[in-house]
Amino acid sequence: MPLALPEKRALVLKLKDPKQVMSVVPNYQIIHEAGIDYIAVPHTTDVWHVLSNMGIKVNGYEPMRYQYNYPKLFGMYNPMAHQSETAVFCTTNKRCFVFNEMRTGKSAATLWAADYLKKVKQVKQVLILCTISCMDRVWKQAIFGLFPQHTVGILHGSAKQREQMLNEGYDFLILNHDGLKVGYGDKVSTGFHLRLMQMVKSKKIGLIIMDEGSEFRNGSTDKYAALKKITDHIERIWWLTGTPTPGGPEDAWAQCRIVNPSRVPAYQGAWKAKVMHKINQFKWVPNHGHEAKVFDAMQPAIRFKKSEVLDMMPVVYGDRAAELTKEQAAAYQKIKAEGTIKAHSGEAISAVNAAVLLGKMLQIAAGIVKSDQGEAIAYVPTNRLKVLDELIEQANAKVIVFAPYRAVVDMLVTHVKKRWTVDFIDGRITGNKRSAVIHAFQDGKDPQVLVAHPKTTGHGLELSAADTVIWFAPMHSVDLYEQANNRIMSGMQKRSMGIYHIGCTSLEWKIYRALTAGVKMQDEILKLYDEEVLGKGLTGELTSVIL
Repeated sequence: MPLALPEKRALVLKLKDPKQVMSVVPNYQIIHEAGIDYIAVPHTTDVWHVLSNMGIKVNGYEPMRYQYNYPKLFGMYNPMAHQSETAVFCTTNKRCFVFNEMRTGKSAATLWAADYLKKVKQVKQVLILCTISCMDRVWKQAIFGLFPQHTVGILHGSAKQREQMLNEGYDFLILNHDGLKVGYGDKVSTGFHLRLMQMVKSKKIGLIIMDEGSEFRNGSTDKYAALKKITDHIERIWWLTGTPTPGGPEDAWAQCRIVNPSRVPAYQGAWKAKVMHKINQFKWVPNHGHEAKVFDAMQPAIRFKKSEVLDMMPVVYGDRAAELTKEQAAAYQKIKAEGTIKAHSGEAISAVNAAVLLGKMLQIAAGIVKSDQGEAIAYVPTNRLKVLDELIEQANAKVIVFAPYRAVVDMLVTHVKKRWTVDFIDGRITGNKRSAVIHAFQDGKDPQVLVAHPKTTGHGLELSAADTVIWFAPMHSVDLYEQANNRIMSGMQKRSMGIYHIGCTSLEWKIYRALTAGVKMQDEILKLYDEEVLGKGLTGELTSVIL
């Protein structure tokens, strides 16, 4: 068995023929001890690969296992066993797939691996590609929670601003998927995209972490072409997705052409003919045994299922950020300004009046606001709906979506049914009809998604067929919030669970944080009003929760 010497970053081997290693590994040292010759070699990932390719048994002796002290996430959480294995796997595979299911901690695992590569000077800067909703609330927070010493640049704003940020020398750069198209068109790179490609070619950016890689399963899109142009020059790319082929085996081709192109045909049509067959002019279906072909193509890969990971936390909370549309933002600022005007007129702001104004702001952010005459005025929340789709698509079981307004429930049902089977419960669904909806969701194949008003999910209601709860918008009651979340938590629940918040505004994030901390929002309305409308700043209990 090899002997690892972490303090010397060396690996000591006892071999029948040391010359085979001496001929390919520089900086070796022969050690004579008790009449036996040993060879010591640098314990690096490159040397590890050479030894492995020579058939020398070095599995379990990957350098990261011996040379890296894992910083705790947010100073509290050590890596779980499957996260450590994922991190080690990434460091020894320059191009690979990480298929760990949603909520198994893929982000932290790959960040630990990236930090190790930075420490051993194999990587200078890391580029993370993800959805807009995950840029700040997932990746930036995770980086700061692990490595406060590292710098992070979110590549957002105009093309010129993004290009300038590339020159700032950040340790981690975060770019949204569609941002790849900035400066790229008609197969020509200019400005931002050209600078990004130059940084990859010069190895200033030495690693790309692609989050939710299945977003690039369509090889004919502009963003795919922009990505391919860059990744043709990258040495290391780790491709993360818990759902690699959501649309069928054809989805694998475009992803493999980026990560490991030699494992699939050069043309998509040839791959499609390999894994599918034509039923009629409009329909193709997977071939028998296509799974093995997809598995072989999407290598090297690692996968941990939630059901197999015994050290998983039972519930994971996550935030997903969306942007207000221009129409929403204009309406939001207008009603916010009108609230300020009323306050400056000398009118006393009672808790009731403050709640009404804040409620209108929350309604606009969610997509539908009621006029004084009771009419529902729509401000279609396009970006928010896109984030909702992403979360539903990533889920491995059924999903519950909570919305605190009846009109928003209707909007969500109309939107979700374009892609998934869906039903809903709110105050209009009562008695036997409500029981039938719940029974179908809990025990039947459909609906896949249940849209619900939080008030309708009473104590004792069993909805453990879902392992994901999505809050499309926040509400004010801690009791209802906790009660609604508890619908998926029971002795019947066999999966790890995820509760996700979608938000667009600082007001919404403050409410979410207060809810998760158990702060009684009814007691904090005036403080929120002071902060969001009057700009006075929060004081007291809620401040400690938000900061």
